[in-house]
Formats: sequence, C-alpha cells, structure tokens
Amino acid sequence: EGGPCPPELRVIGPEHEELCSDALAVRDFEKIRPRDTLLVTMPDAAMYFVVTPHDIVMASQRTPDDHVTWLIDNGDFEGAMEYASENSASLEQYSESLIGEKFLRALVDSKELDEAVARLPHIAGTNAKIWMHWIPVLASHGRAADLFPILPVREDSVIHRQVYEDLLIEYLADEPRLFLLGLDRWPTSLYDPAALAARVEQAIEAGNGDEASSRDVQAGLAELYLRANRAKDALAVYIRLRDSRALEIIQRAELFDVVRERLLELV
Repeated sequence: EGGPCPPELRVIGPEHEELCSDALAVRDFEKIRPRDTLLVTMPDAAMYFVVTPHDIVMASQRTPDDHVTWLIDNGDFEGAMEYASENSASLEQYSESLIGEKFLRALVDSKELDEAVARLPHIAGTNAKIWMHWIPVLASHGRAADLFPILPVREDSVIHRQVYEDLLIEYLADEPRLFLLGLDRWPTSLYDPAALAARVEQAIEAGNGDEASSRDVQAGLAELYLRANRAKDALAVYIRLRDSRALEIIQRAELFDVVRERLLELV
C-alpha cells in the first residue's frame, strides 16, 4: 500500500473524456520515474511503443479478432457469434461455427445441458462435423432423449449413419419408446437396417428391458429384418410373438412353403 504503481495508458476522447485505460505490464516499473517513460508512435502503421529503460511495450489497433476474443472472455458468446456473422470477411482466427462450439463447451462445462441441447441445431446447422462431435458428448451427459426431437432426419442428412445407429441402440436400452419411434419416423437412409438388426439381436440376447418393452423391441427387430430383406427372419419373430402381422408377411413374401410346418403356432 502506497508503493509504486505500474504505468497506465489512457485514451482520451475529443471532449476530454476517458475512453479507456489499461495498466501496462512493464518490467521493473517500481524503479521507473515518470520522466523515464516515452510514448513513441508510428502513425503509418497505427502502432505505439511505450519505452522505458527496462522494457518496450508495443500497442496496436484492435483487430476484429481481438474484439471477438474480448466478447468471448466476457462470456458474450451470442454477441461474438453475431459479430462473426456480420464481419466474417474481416476475421482470421474465428468463424461463427468455431465460436458456437466454444459456446457449447462452456455450456456443457457449466452443466447447462438443456441450453446446450437447445442451441445445438442453430450452431451446427448443416455442419456434419459439429453434429457428429456434440451428439455423443450430450448423449454421454444423459441427454440422448432430449436430442431426439432436434435431430436432422431428412434423407439427405449430413450426419453419418453410425451416429443414428448408436442413438437408436441407446434408446433401445433406456428409452424403448424412442427406439420404436425412430424406426417408424426415420428414413432407412439414416441407418443400415442389417447392421442395426445385428446390434438389436445382441441387446435382446443380453436380456435388456422388461417384458412389455422386450415384446415391442422384438417387433421393431422384425421390422428391421423386413427392411434388410430378411422376410423369413421377420416372420419367425412375428410367429414367436403370435402377431397377426405374420399373415401379412406370408402373403406378401409368398412364404407359404416356409410356414406350412408352423401353422399351429399361428393359431
């Protein structure tokens, strides 16, 4: 208290008002007297130098990237994204998507997971890399079910089918209703029916799910068999479930010879 303070650079406006100020990180400032400090300017380069006997501090005009950094450092990610959108041609270090990912990381780190899920569609847009990174991250934080209504599920989705398959398998274990809903609503171009059927078989063999959900899941498996052109396997599941859809498959796939020996199971 009462000791020497580091020198400050203050910017004064035309009305003699202080626009900004900042303390300068000058070495050995406690040994410097005011007359030992010089301000050297290079107007053509818009650069300034604070010169002392022990150090030189360079200052230059703030760049658009500097402004984005300042906004991010102050937690204004939305402002940074808006600024990046309006000044994309002037930015060298940042893009709107990069800032968006920093925003998502900050939300996840602070456990604001609902907000992260809500922000993901706007931030990711049609960027496959962002979707494919953050879907597993949010799912690992227990938000797989919350992702269901926001996933892009058009046939031309940019997301790799492995991501959809992984989510469906997670729904199979934790949210069978969403597993069946995904099979019902998602186009088959989003996943490989044969590969997904193999994974569902493994889950059923492991005994996951209660009796009701297991029955529904097996019905979903039968549908996957049909989409993978495995009508005989689908028929076997429906017969085991005593499901009337078995008769439709027999007629549609002309499986009368196959089923002749199992007619009693359909009664």
